[in-house]
Amino acid sequence: MEGPLPTSLKHIISKAEYYGPSLFLLATEVVTLYVFHEPSLLSSLQDRKLTDVILEALVVKEVPPTREVIASLPNILSALCLNQRGLEAFMKCKPFDRLFHVLLSPQ
Repeated sequence: MEGPLPTSLKHIISKAEYYGPSLFLLATEVVTLYVFHEPSLLSSLQDRKLTDVILEALVVKEVPPTREVIASLPNILSALCLNQRGLEAFMKCKPFDRLFHVLLSPQ
């Protein structure tokens, strides 16, 4: 992923509350499809801190609570965990309490 695209995706994902869940979902889907299409390039996204921004948006901040975003979580998270570095970053965030809170929320 070259040019200004990674920076733009980081901006959209980190400001999900401003751009809304639809654009957040599209931005994360771009990253997910890119990683699944070319898994060897996941490390380049990690070097650009794009995966850190996604993890922060999903685990540290509130996930936009829409059906579509929640349904996409398994794909997004599995794409981020395709290498050891991604799996370690995911486990370091201790995501399960936060994600279960979102999944079990009555909203």
